[in-house]
Amino acid sequence: MTLIPQIDEQKSRDNARDLLKAYRRLARMAGRPLTNYKSPTIDDMPKAQSFSNLAEKQMIDHFSAEQEIKWIDRAMQFLSFESYWVLYFSYCTDD
Repeated sequence: MTLIPQIDEQKSRDNARDLLKAYRRLARMAGRPLTNYKSPTIDDMPKAQSFSNLAEKQMIDHFSAEQEIKWIDRAMQFLSFESYWVLYFSYCTDD
């Protein structure tokens, strides 16, 4: 019986790759200005009832993306110089 379970290295690599592939999408979400969020408008036209708060969901997505970008950046700071720049130019830039 071990206290620490065995680490599946391939699964860890796959998870890291998936997270880094989402970096640009998260950066776009985090960079979106909060002024794009609009309050609902009221008019006299009948519409289907909506039970969700779209503005709240967008703000939560924005702040969650910001936090996840910070976590990814902080984790990448622990890498060696070469590894950092390889991952940065592979996943974090538009070029």
